[in-house]
Amino acid sequence: MDRHILIEEGTANLLPSNDAQGKTLFFSYSTWASISLVTDFGLNDVYSLKSVQTVAATNGGFLSIPYYDVTEGAVYTFSYYVFNTTTSIHKFIARLQFYDASNNFVSAISSSEVDVPPNVWTRIMVTGTVPAGASKCRIVGVEQNSASQVGDVYYFDSFQLEQKPYATSWTVGTRQA
Repeated sequence: MDRHILIEEGTANLLPSNDAQGKTLFFSYSTWASISLVTDFGLNDVYSLKSVQTVAATNGGFLSIPYYDVTEGAVYTFSYYVFNTTTSIHKFIARLQFYDASNNFVSAISSSEVDVPPNVWTRIMVTGTVPAGASKCRIVGVEQNSASQVGDVYYFDSFQLEQKPYATSWTVGTRQA
C-alpha cells in the first residue's frame, strides 16, 4: 500500500475571520432570495449563510458588502462551499468583481458553472488576475442557468480569498508557513 503525505504551503485567507465564516457582511445578490446567518448548520464550524428562495428564479446567492483590497496584476482565487437541500442538481458560480479606488465597477471574472448535487457540500472557485485600474474586489456566489422554486434552501460556508493561482484548504486566518 502506498502512503503519501500532503504538506500544504502557508497561506492567508484575506477575508476577516467573521467574513470567512459568513458571520457578517454579506447580503443576497438579488431580491429573489432572502439570506440570513444560521448557527445550527455549517461545514467547518457552526455558522453558515442560509438562502431561502422567495421567487421562482435563479437563487440570489450572496454578495460581500465590503470591498477587499487587491493588487493590480496579481492573481487571486476565491472559493466557497454550497449545500443544496433540494432534490435536483443546481448550477452555481463564483465571481470576483473588481472596482477602482472610488468603488466604480471595472470588470468581473466568473467561474464556469458547477453542478451542485442535493445534500452534498460542493466547493466552487474562481481564479483571476486583477485588471488595470482595479484596487478592490467583492466576492459573489450565485446560481447560474438553473431555476430554484419558492422555498428552496441553500447554505453557503467557508469563504476564502487568497492571493494564489489556486485554492488551498479552507482556513479562518493565516496558515503557518
